[in-house]
Order: sequence, then C-alpha cells, then structure tokens
Amino acid sequence: MSTFIIAIAGHSGAGKSTLIEHLRARLGGANALSLDEYESSSTYPPASKWIEDGADPNEFLTPQFDADIRALKNGKLVIHPETKQEIKPKRLLIIEEPFGRGREALHDLIDFVVYVDTPLEVAYIRKISRKNTFLPWEDDPDVFIAHLRENMEWYLQVGRAFYLAIAERVRENCDLIVDGTLFTEQIADKIIEAIHKIIMEIPPTVRLYLNDDHCFESDATILVLRENLIAFDQTCFYPGGGGQPPDEGILKFSNGETIEIESARADSKDVIWHVCKTNPSSDVIGESVQIILNKQRRLALMRYHTVLHVLNTITLRDYGGWITGVQINPDYSRIDFKLENFSPSVTTELEKKVNEVLSENHVLKSYTISEEEFTHRSDLLRTLEAKPPISHGRVRVVEIEGFDAQACGGTHMHNTREAGRFSIFRTDNKGKNNKRFYIRLESI
Repeated sequence: MSTFIIAIAGHSGAGKSTLIEHLRARLGGANALSLDEYESSSTYPPASKWIEDGADPNEFLTPQFDADIRALKNGKLVIHPETKQEIKPKRLLIIEEPFGRGREALHDLIDFVVYVDTPLEVAYIRKISRKNTFLPWEDDPDVFIAHLRENMEWYLQVGRAFYLAIAERVRENCDLIVDGTLFTEQIADKIIEAIHKIIMEIPPTVRLYLNDDHCFESDATILVLRENLIAFDQTCFYPGGGGQPPDEGILKFSNGETIEIESARADSKDVIWHVCKTNPSSDVIGESVQIILNKQRRLALMRYHTVLHVLNTITLRDYGGWITGVQINPDYSRIDFKLENFSPSVTTELEKKVNEVLSENHVLKSYTISEEEFTHRSDLLRTLEAKPPISHGRVRVVEIEGFDAQACGGTHMHNTREAGRFSIFRTDNKGKNNKRFYIRLESI
C-alpha cells in the first residue's frame, strides 16, 4: 500500500485546521499532520528577510516533518512529535503544507495540493479573533489593544506581503483551488470529489515496451494532467528501474506543436507519469497525441542493459558475484558485485568470456510467469536484496536463448551481437568484498 498524500495550503486563518479534521472524518479516519506540531524541530527565516532574498520556499526547514511524511508514504510508522503516539500508515494522509509542492523536500511525495483561497483580510480577521500565541489575549484592555496595534502594524509592513508571496508560490503548483469563504462542508465536498476522481479513475498505463523493446514512438490519449505531469492510456516510455534510467523524448500534438518530455516515473498504481519541461494547457485532456522517445539514447541503454545481463550471469556463475548496485548510462555503465577473492586477472577473464557470448548471436525474448512460480525460481535472481517488479501477480523474465534467463523489467536488444563488444575500463573498491566495474561498449 502506498499512501496518497493530500496537502492543504492557504493563508493563516484560512480554516485549514478545521477543514483537515473535517476531511479526516469523512475520508474514513485518514492520518493528518500539521506543520504547527513540528515547530520545535523546524527553522523558519524572518519574514522580511525571506521576502527580500527572493521568497524561496526551501528556506523553510522542517526536517522531522519531511522525514515523517516520507516514512508514512513508504509504509512505515512514525511517532507523533507531541502526543508521542504511534501513527501507522493509512491509505490517505492529509498534511498542512503552506507551499504545496513548492519545497524540494516534499515535492515528489505529495499527490494532490489544495489551495484554500481566502481573502487576506478575511483570514487575518479570523486569526486575530481567536486566542493564540500569534496575538496573546490579555484581560487588561489597554494591554490587548497595544498587542493588537503592534500586530496590525506588522501585518501592514511585512505580514501582508509575506502571505501574498506564499500564495503566489503555492498557486504555481496546486491541483485544486477552492473558495475559502464557503462553508467547511462545501469545501470538503469539492476536495473529496476531486480526490475520488484521481484515486478511482486513472487506469494503469499500458506499457508498450514490454512487448516490443524497439517501440520508439506511439499514439496515445492524454488521460490526466497535473501541472507538468501527464498520464497517457499507453506509452513506449520506460519509467526507470533496475538501474536503467527513464526515457526522454517529445510529446507531439495534432497541430504540430511539441513539448519536451524530460523523464517518466511509475506510481504505485502502475500509472506512468511523463514529466514535461513546460506545463501543457489544461484543455489537452482527452486529446490524441504522438509520443516519441529519443531513439539513439534508448538504443544505447538497451545495448548496455543487454551486456550487463551477460556480465552478471557469468560473474555469478563463475565467481559467485551477486549484484549490489547498477547504473546504466548511454555512454558507459557501472555495476557493483559482492565479490570475494578478486584479482586484476578477473577483469581480463570477464571481458573475454562476455565478448564470446555476445558474438554468438543469442536471441533475446521476454515472457511472464506467475508470482507463485517465481518464488520457486531462485535461478532468475541476480541480486540478494532488490526484487524485480511484480505487476498484477506476474513477473517478467528476459531470456537469452541458450545462455541465461533472469527476472527483469527493462529493455534490451534483439540479440547479443547487436550489443557489440565491451571492455572494463576501471574498477573501484566500494567496501569489503564489494567491487565496482565501469564498462564501455565499442561504437557500432
């Protein structure tokens, strides 16, 4: 289970705390975290200096708040900073986050941002009308009036500009703007309707590359748009994983206009989100488009991925080396092995053995097996820790006919000869019995 995180943003006095509690009740007891609960472990810049320095959201440091959100997102329990009670992961987590996705530490964790758009003066009157540390209430009317006058002067000189700067930042990255003057229940209705559409209605993306590694472009329909993220009904873009980076390319509209796709990533529901360099217009939802990946880059990655299959199989078979890490690049790659009794002669032997297999022109093919069958096929593993992706109870296997088969979700060449010759141009020690090999392919 991956936790879906909803961030509520708005001015101080916008009614966020009341709204969050209302949403918690209506969404089946969702978890909730407030930034105020982490004040003792957070560091905030002075408001006036923050504005003068360019109003960078990343100057607001909330390390424990960020860590707890990340832990809950990853299915781990946390301890509430004030009550000291355990918070166990749930399907939904609602957080109060003034900047929405504006802070780098939380940007990739938040699934949906709501901005409660309350007129500043309305929010300010709400704030000063209740007892809080922001404006201490005193029994002596003269003392209270003095506090109020001081606070109003701060608001006019600094506070208003401070809140407007925050509002500007969060508006840039929110998914839903709601009228903060509505009743709490009305605001909650709008949020819940939007959340249900997202959680319930996005189908898993059809991954065309699983059946055709050489699918470099495809037609697609835009299903969902979130800022610069697009989900299509199908895609030829690999979203990254197993050491292979995500594909890059372009999105081409029917009118000929294009947008650069910088990356892609898959979420816990098998939806692949394509990261665009610029934000497309919201009216493109439902449009049929073309998506075209960088063919030369993908081919280079496929060549390296193919070679690494041969290398890791021979290293395990002949030297007992299990993979501990891998990173595939278009111009070189590196792979780490847990390898005992290593000597320089091993690299020479590996180069010879791997190149012999590559020259034999073995055909590559892929197929899936059940998760149950996979549990009895230890021969398909090449790493002791990382497990291959399991989709709908199936595990993808890539087989080099007559040589090897292993679980893998990446892309590869049609045959081993297409990969070309390889060499190990550098080795590093990365800890006890852990050796890193840097490899390079000859141009073809």
